[in-house]
Amino acid sequence: MNEVFSIRQIFEGKWTQGAIPLVLLVALLLIIEIAAPGFLTGETLALLFANTAVLFILATGVTFAILLGGIDLSIQAVASLASVMLAQLLPTLGFAAFPVAILSGLAFGLLSGIVHVKLRVPSFVATLATGGVVAGGQG
Repeated sequence: MNEVFSIRQIFEGKWTQGAIPLVLLVALLLIIEIAAPGFLTGETLALLFANTAVLFILATGVTFAILLGGIDLSIQAVASLASVMLAQLLPTLGFAAFPVAILSGLAFGLLSGIVHVKLRVPSFVATLATGGVVAGGQG
């Protein structure tokens, strides 16, 4: 297995397609570190990861819908509703507020799914409408 690769073979390979975002991320981090020395400290990175954890979880969840050829435009409104419900119910219900908030998000996700699958409404329209209903109900 002593294969010799040329530079051209390396850059034409399929593995490079997956590596391009990683290379761009490293390049971006280096540029930011040069522009703002001290950016890549442990404290800054910990704050960055803590502030983006919720977005990462939401993006991970919506990835499955995108991989299946759909889209979920209601995720932001439903996540906002669940977080507001949690904040409102936590003082009175304690830890029981967590399942209530999760079930509220699940209910609206189920509603979007039923509208999309049973009524054959495109996922774009179904989730946009669900997001509008949820956001309208919050105001």
